[in-house]
Amino acid sequence: MPFVDSSFDFLLCRAAFKNFGQPVRALKEMCRVLKPGGRGLIIDLRRDASPESMNRAVDRMGLSAVDRVVTKLIFKLSLVKAAYTKQQFQQVLAQASFRAVDIQQDDMGFEILMTK
Repeated sequence: MPFVDSSFDFLLCRAAFKNFGQPVRALKEMCRVLKPGGRGLIIDLRRDASPESMNRAVDRMGLSAVDRVVTKLIFKLSLVKAAYTKQQFQQVLAQASFRAVDIQQDDMGFEILMTK
């Protein structure tokens, strides 16, 4: 990232982490740009999210019938396949230098709070 070390108190990565080609490098960069004691939050989809939970989430989006069908297909055929399991997240997070990590999960995804 084009920022000097220790630039930020907080960073947010929402619905994007699964798209990073080098996840360990991305986490190390996140850690680098955080100030000591700074926090990062990753919010993303779980690979093991059930089809039912994804369908419920899409149904709550208030989309038209056609958009609901298309969005459900995108979740099923693309997004969930690129997502991580909790174990995979733990493995990549272990390679970064965060002082503390807390992984919370719900039916659809993760909220991962990292502290430098």
